[in-house]
Amino acid sequence: MGIQSFKFPVDFLNNLEKPIIYIANKHKEILASVAVYDDLSLTCNLNAYQTASFKIYQYVDGIKQKYFNLFEEEMLIMIPGISWYEIHVETNIEPTGISKSITANSLECRLCDKRLVDFQINCNDLDIEDYAIIPFCNFSDPEHSLLHKVLNVSPTWSVGHVDESLINKQRTFDVDDTDVYSFLTSEVSEAFNCLFTFDTFNQTVNAYDLDNYGLDTNIFVSMDNLAQNMTKTIDENSIFTCYRVNGGDDIQIGEVNPNGTNKIYNFEYYLPQMPQELQIKIKAYNEKYQSEKPHYEDVVDRMRISLEAIRELYTREPDSATSTDWTTYGLYELQSMEKQYDSKNQAYCASGYNQSTSLSYNLYKENLRKLDEVKAEIKVRQSQIDAEKEKWKAIDNELIAIQQEFNMDNWFTLDEWKMLDNYVIEETYSNDNFGAVDNTDEAELFSMEKQLYDKAWKDLSKKCRPQYQYSATLSNVLTIPEFKDFIPYFELGNFIRMETDYDTVIKLRLISFTVNYSNTQTINVTFSDAIRVKDIYEDSASIQAQANSAAMSFQFNKDQYDKSVREGNFVSEMRKYGLDVATTNIHNSSNQNQIWDDTGMTFRQWNEQKQNYDPEQIKIINNQIVFTDSKFDDARMALGKIALGNNEFAYGICSEKMISKKFEEVHLC
Repeated sequence: MGIQSFKFPVDFLNNLEKPIIYIANKHKEILASVAVYDDLSLTCNLNAYQTASFKIYQYVDGIKQKYFNLFEEEMLIMIPGISWYEIHVETNIEPTGISKSITANSLECRLCDKRLVDFQINCNDLDIEDYAIIPFCNFSDPEHSLLHKVLNVSPTWSVGHVDESLINKQRTFDVDDTDVYSFLTSEVSEAFNCLFTFDTFNQTVNAYDLDNYGLDTNIFVSMDNLAQNMTKTIDENSIFTCYRVNGGDDIQIGEVNPNGTNKIYNFEYYLPQMPQELQIKIKAYNEKYQSEKPHYEDVVDRMRISLEAIRELYTREPDSATSTDWTTYGLYELQSMEKQYDSKNQAYCASGYNQSTSLSYNLYKENLRKLDEVKAEIKVRQSQIDAEKEKWKAIDNELIAIQQEFNMDNWFTLDEWKMLDNYVIEETYSNDNFGAVDNTDEAELFSMEKQLYDKAWKDLSKKCRPQYQYSATLSNVLTIPEFKDFIPYFELGNFIRMETDYDTVIKLRLISFTVNYSNTQTINVTFSDAIRVKDIYEDSASIQAQANSAAMSFQFNKDQYDKSVREGNFVSEMRKYGLDVATTNIHNSSNQNQIWDDTGMTFRQWNEQKQNYDPEQIKIINNQIVFTDSKFDDARMALGKIALGNNEFAYGICSEKMISKKFEEVHLC
């Protein structure tokens, strides 16, 4: 989904063509076309409604427009190649005449009018006869598919593309009186780390795994090429260094957390500001934790395996209900069989079947044999369970020892805690998608707690640092002929590089752009939040926070997941298309970097370790080639037309030294 997914036609002079706007009723029956309007603005968003706005007039050149009265509240419009929209109308009565200001949201906004009432997924009582675990999507069994069940309340929409990695994932949901759009773009998106897109032409809902969404294009934007201005804001109020973690149904992480509590900490951002002795202590704690982490994860995994083994010994079931292979039965089934055979035995004895003279004596003996076998197997199974519980107890003691070692109270003195408290910014992290049902066993609970811990830690690793928000005004790439081969890469969700100053390059995801037909020379773009890690800016993938069903505030403060990059070879594509960078002013961020613009040609090399450009650079300007080792704070050598003073010029070399294999170093004036 991106600029190439939206169609913006240009004429033979490379000017944007104003699209024809079609007015339609609620079931998409087109009633009229509109070619005369003003102030059309189109905004395309990665995870929010597409929006449009324009103005129409009752009279144009003295002629009454027949379509004018068709523009009423909640009618539909269609802009070819862009989207279907639902409109909102404001009528303006002025001395010059009557006009209407139209604002529109893409058609998925109608999903805000569809409610999920008493909607439960994977939280029902398992005793219900037809109960089955419901995955994210099941095309062959829509009755047991989360996406299909959600869209049942809005039958005009259907499930489109779903990434394979999402299909079998499962989460718990229990909502009441929640609109469909909010549920999908907020709760479901967050729970599954996915992105929803809405095809308003086919009215399908598509789901993408954020871990695999977006190409790393290596497109480079700076003030030297496309960018006309940039804005950077920092949200210092969004920083947290401590999460108190809670799941649904009182699920907590104390059992799987190395420090043995429901709190996790990350002081990395504030560490340089702390007193030296506190820095040393925290670094020692972190180093110790990293060294012990493999052992801790091994203990946690062995704990899970042991609990699963115990559960299996209790719940094992044979393939056939009539099987007499008692080794295939768990303790619960064996105890049930014991009750059945014992009940029969008592009935047989009461009827005299236990008498050797009874015609049913063999029936009694056969039942008694099975009863004795079941009782013997119960002893075996109980012994196996006791042995596994002893193993589990030893593992639990090992886990407790690790948690004691990493307990913050045991690591820091009272005075150190007082200093550290100045840097503790606490927030409650709640995620009800991790919840238990009535018969969730210990192994499943343990695994759920571990998943909740991992998810909370991933979130805190982003929230422990400031979020940097970027927007920019760019030259309109849609109208630059030489840029047409780049347009497939310049799409929503993809990553580009942006140079915010001479030494800082940031990798960000494009999440929004606006095309204003009143000024087609530029487009306004917005990027996802960025976090600074070891002097390198990385995308924080705060895409899910862009969705807001009612207010459309497009906030950027709910970054829940890590970056998603799919590898691509942009350089080879440039070679394939043979794009002339001298005329496009676009360049890539590979090690060898060139800028061709009105100031001349600049050649420089990107240093991956330092994450900036090396100071040794070359510039060709007018009829000079200039060399520097200080990023042109000064010049070390010039070749070409040299100013001699008194308005005199000569062609030659201006340098401190001349070096040759044929003669010794020569110092020049």
